[in-house]
Amino acid sequence: DHSDGDGGGGGPQTLATGSRDGTVKIWSVASDDGAGDVALTETHKLEPACRDPASKTAAAVTAVAFAPRALSCGAAPEAVLALGTEDGALELWSVPYGPGGAGRRTRTVCRVPRPDCHVAAVRKLAWRPSLRRGAARSGDGDEGGREGGGVPPLTLASCSSD
Repeated sequence: DHSDGDGGGGGPQTLATGSRDGTVKIWSVASDDGAGDVALTETHKLEPACRDPASKTAAAVTAVAFAPRALSCGAAPEAVLALGTEDGALELWSVPYGPGGAGRRTRTVCRVPRPDCHVAAVRKLAWRPSLRRGAARSGDGDEGGREGGGVPPLTLASCSSD
């Protein structure tokens, strides 16, 4: 599976790909002189902790999705990348990008506890802004669920065949 940043969390020239060997690669995408050619450069390789309990091998990564906005952490922005695996596990990672991002380390932000994960393969992941519980969707002056007019929190949805 793959996810591309569209000016949000992954940055405008960032692509993530998941593979059957359990790794996730982050790529920098550079377009050529307008001729339509694109060059990919691997910037990071993640090795998620998701393991098949029986074989102790990495579970295949079946879904990846960048959050629509980045974290502000120090000198370089960090994208939030969700990943799902063939055995139903879910993890969130922080991925530095932009100038100086390639030299910085990725880190695990969250591993969803197994009882809260799927039992079958994760097929799709999607992010959206969250509304505060009980807030009206429009017309009450609530600025779309934002607390104090700030940035609304995000919700991650995951889809599986279970």
